[in-house]
Amino acid sequence: MLEDLGLSYDLADDGQQAVNQVNSNHYDLVLMDVQMPVMGGYEATIAIRENGYSDLIICGLSANAMQSDIDKATDAGMNDYITKPIDPDFFELVLSKYLPRQGSSSSSNPNPGSSTNPKPTPVAKKPAPKP
Repeated sequence: MLEDLGLSYDLADDGQQAVNQVNSNHYDLVLMDVQMPVMGGYEATIAIRENGYSDLIICGLSANAMQSDIDKATDAGMNDYITKPIDPDFFELVLSKYLPRQGSSSSSNPNPGSSTNPKPTPVAKKPAPKP
């Protein structure tokens, strides 16, 4: 789905890997599955925020769609929440709120790093310019 939108991404198999990737790379957006082994998505998001990535966009992914689940994601520091199964049109709408359109000038996101989705977790990066 991310490739269809012209995005590149990295994967993390668990929440700790997601945190490590955010600390080691630059990402424009993180898709964070809330249920991952080793460290869950809520805990990984909190750790990322505590590491100083306050401006990094983190969108939670989960099959849980109750308001209490969305509130928990917000409390953990997630910017948005996408429920599974993922509706492609809604997914694109959410991503378009945070990522620049292809051909537009790049955003000035001062945060290096990024993270993930479910098992494994995709991490969206800004699309590379086409030659």
